[in-house]
Amino acid sequence: MTKYDYVLWDLDGTLLDDTKRHYACYLDIVTKYGGTPVSEERYWELKRNKIKRTILLEETAFKGTYEQYLDEFIARIEQTGYLQKEFLRPGASELLGELHAIAGKIVLVTMRNHPDNVETQLQWLGIRTLFDEVLTGKSLQGQKKLDVVRNAIPGIEDKHVLVIGDTEDDERLAEGVGADFVAMVNGLRDKKYLKADCYADSIEDVADWIGVER
Repeated sequence: MTKYDYVLWDLDGTLLDDTKRHYACYLDIVTKYGGTPVSEERYWELKRNKIKRTILLEETAFKGTYEQYLDEFIARIEQTGYLQKEFLRPGASELLGELHAIAGKIVLVTMRNHPDNVETQLQWLGIRTLFDEVLTGKSLQGQKKLDVVRNAIPGIEDKHVLVIGDTEDDERLAEGVGADFVAMVNGLRDKKYLKADCYADSIEDVADWIGVER
């Protein structure tokens, strides 16, 4: 079992399954402006494979403009009603609790733009107390996870760190601080787009790789 000074967890797509949240937001925007929605399976096939949003809107025969869709998506996606469509991945809260035996600090790092909504959601999910710190960065202002973490935890490059995430931003964070990287490949990106020490399809896979006794 490996011991870490810090374990840095991503939120959406990693700890939380957010497939329903994203698709519901997409459906509501299409309903407002007009078009023919693609299936949920097709929506996520495009998203996980980095297909441009313009292709999604073409397939949807979206009646609005690209700018209207993007503005609506940004305005909606972190609203409470959509956040309630997310759920914890099976075994997530149990693993978070168990990790305190092998890690100095458990830190949540998310690039959501509304920190208050993050705190509220963590409370209603019952996992806020499982984190020593919650770091949020504003992606709309061009912030990157690596910068957020470096600013909040000076000298983290000299620590033994594990990053658990599902996007290229998480991968860059791991590379930037010299951390081990576990990639959840059922999140926002397909496995082929990520370079990781471990590729996990479930929280159980994460636990097995770390060596946590279940």
